[in-house]
Amino acid sequence: CLSRGLGDVYKRQLLACKKLGINAKGATKRLNEEELKKIKSYFETGKNVSDEVINLNKVKTKSSSKKIIENLAPLVQDSVDQHKSLVKGTSAEKWLRDSKFSYIYKTHEAFKADAYGWKVKSQYGFIPKLVIGNAVRDEEPILSPDVICMAVLEGQGHITNPLGYVTALFDVFQKNGGKFIKKSVKNLNTLNDQIYSVQLEDEEIICQKAVVTSGIWSKNLIKNLKIKVPLETERGYHIVYENPSMEPRNPMMITEGKFAVTPMTTGLRCAGTIELGGLNASASKRPIDFIKKVSQKTFPELKFENISEWMGFRPTLPDSLPMIGEIDNTGIFTGFGHQHIGMTSGPKTGYILAQLVSDNKPNLDISGFSPKRFG
Repeated sequence: CLSRGLGDVYKRQLLACKKLGINAKGATKRLNEEELKKIKSYFETGKNVSDEVINLNKVKTKSSSKKIIENLAPLVQDSVDQHKSLVKGTSAEKWLRDSKFSYIYKTHEAFKADAYGWKVKSQYGFIPKLVIGNAVRDEEPILSPDVICMAVLEGQGHITNPLGYVTALFDVFQKNGGKFIKKSVKNLNTLNDQIYSVQLEDEEIICQKAVVTSGIWSKNLIKNLKIKVPLETERGYHIVYENPSMEPRNPMMITEGKFAVTPMTTGLRCAGTIELGGLNASASKRPIDFIKKVSQKTFPELKFENISEWMGFRPTLPDSLPMIGEIDNTGIFTGFGHQHIGMTSGPKTGYILAQLVSDNKPNLDISGFSPKRFG
């Protein structure tokens, strides 16, 4: 998860394309020479990619990445323990598995080229066991003979059915007295800069505090407040090989395609890619085709009955950090913008918000997640 936070420069390039009207959709899109010159010129002028994006002339890549990592690390580095603590003794516990997590490289040289990422991971205790040559297939028989290097992280975990997991947690919430109201939220009403009520489509709920954790849709819920929320949707694609003839023993990242592979109760899921296409544009075919091509090359003996396809919206802010905290002293709290790590960091985020709402100070620095950091 830490390595995924290093893609801020890539995201800014995509935002630059969007600003300049250059089509950058699709996982295999290549810009022509004229488009590359436009992008280069755009950055050299000192302009921001958009009004919300940090100026690349002021924030160097490594220092920016360092800031992202330092802030995200406390959210994710104990995520397995956080999930276990959350679901212990509940019906959701059955969906959680201990596992390894491997990064798959075609060559040892490709692993060495990723040295900066592994240096950063090692600083936070993520030190891999390197598997080379034929030993790769002893570790993961599903892999192609062309794959001769994998970096294995021990002590990880994964969820075998995200829908089943979240549904079980929702049941626990209701059994513990939680109330679910399925209605549209029209506004967060304030009086003297304090939350007064949540306005629904046909009723008003009086409250002293409100928490907004609605992903990409959070931006609209707080649009009337004096806060700048440059939230964009990173459209992510995934496929599921249903009833696969074989599965990896543990989840893995296919570094050639930058997507994750996870054995699940519904089949073998391959998920990843980034596309800035908004909420309303139709799904693209190229990212799906790309994932299919690379996954089937990586697992050449895999057979399956069917492939299901899906696209989701990752809520992302320009600095790759979520917004967690209270908006001034309004009694309105935010917990969104977790880009690729929403499920991973969910329990820790929920715990932090519970502390804040209860007027307790969290035991970690959350200033980097400030809802007011963009103005």
